[in-house]
Amino acid sequence: MEIKEAGYAKLWNYYEEKGVPILSTTETSQSGIKDEVDMKRNVSTLEEELRDNKKKVKKGKEKYEKIFKFMILKLLYSQNLLCPPDKDGVLAHDDMTDILDQ
Repeated sequence: MEIKEAGYAKLWNYYEEKGVPILSTTETSQSGIKDEVDMKRNVSTLEEELRDNKKKVKKGKEKYEKIFKFMILKLLYSQNLLCPPDKDGVLAHDDMTDILDQ
């Protein structure tokens, strides 16, 4: 048993001289737990960023849909000004009204 312990002591000294950090099993498991906690924290942060980005994309789509509908209404209004209804009461933009329904 003393030979084994002497061998371990020599090995320990060798690694200390070379500057190699030697961790005990508790230090190793603690650093593993710390790494796991850090990784879970990073995952949570990334999931939160993903949710925020999805909300921003949804708001952006809604905004551009509103702008698009507004532009269509303005186009229809301008067509009425440029081309008033004919004698039968047909408006120039009657063929475009289905665009708003989509």
